Amino acid sequence: MSEAAQEELTEEQMDESLLEQKDDETKVTTTEEDDKSKTPPPDDTKAALAELARHVQEVTKPKEEPKVLSDDEKEEFWGVWNPTKTDPDYFRKFLRLNTDMDPAEVEKAVKDFLPLFKEMQKGLVRQAVVGARNLYTMDIDKLREEIKPIHEYVSTQRAEATRGRFFDSYESLSDPKYKGIVDATARTLADKEFDSEESYFKALAEGAAGAIKGLIPDFDLGAGKKKTTTTSPKLPRTSAGSGGGAGKSTTSKEVTQTADAASEVLDD
Repeated sequence: MSEAAQEELTEEQMDESLLEQKDDETKVTTTEEDDKSKTPPPDDTKAALAELARHVQEVTKPKEEPKVLSDDEKEEFWGVWNPTKTDPDYFRKFLRLNTDMDPAEVEKAVKDFLPLFKEMQKGLVRQAVVGARNLYTMDIDKLREEIKPIHEYVSTQRAEATRGRFFDSYESLSDPKYKGIVDATARTLADKEFDSEESYFKALAEGAAGAIKGLIPDFDLGAGKKKTTTTSPKLPRTSAGSGGGAGKSTTSKEVTQTADAASEVLDD
């Protein structure tokens, strides 16, 4: 083989080697791109897709149709009395029909009587329901009357304890001459909510002190003993403007919230 042919063969081999190398690089790049496309989505995307799938499933889920009761099921549910279930001849006996009467005539007589029987049945049930409701109301009224003294006592004691805590915390306002101002300030806090008894006391004291300073510029809210209350219940909405003193009893609906925060601070 001549040197020229050998050189030509060597060049062809080099070209083939370069092409194979490029093919290998292309395959590696393609494999890396495929791997990237197979990379799982981030957690946020997974959660969003899962939530979307749940929503679609919920929306596309067939709705359950409410069960429609048959007449027999309705009667069983409401306990409707049907005497013919235990005695098929009940209405014949009730209407005092002769036993030798033609069956067709018996059937017609019973059929004509059934509407009257159903109306009588409805009337008796209505009477029973109204009577039971009235008896229940009478028993509740009697119970309320029996527990009224206990409720008044508890309400009064709670109101006195609340007033005591307030004036212990802001002793400078306990002077009887400031009573009207404290009462008026309490009424301005009506229909307001407070996170704690302490925050309510603070708003009441600062409001009263501001009004007093308009008359007595050198009034000192911090004069005397000042303590921080340790109780912090969630106070109900105040209604000082309509309630009056703390010793008044509340309605049965308010047994768990005897006099509200404002009226408890007010004197009788």
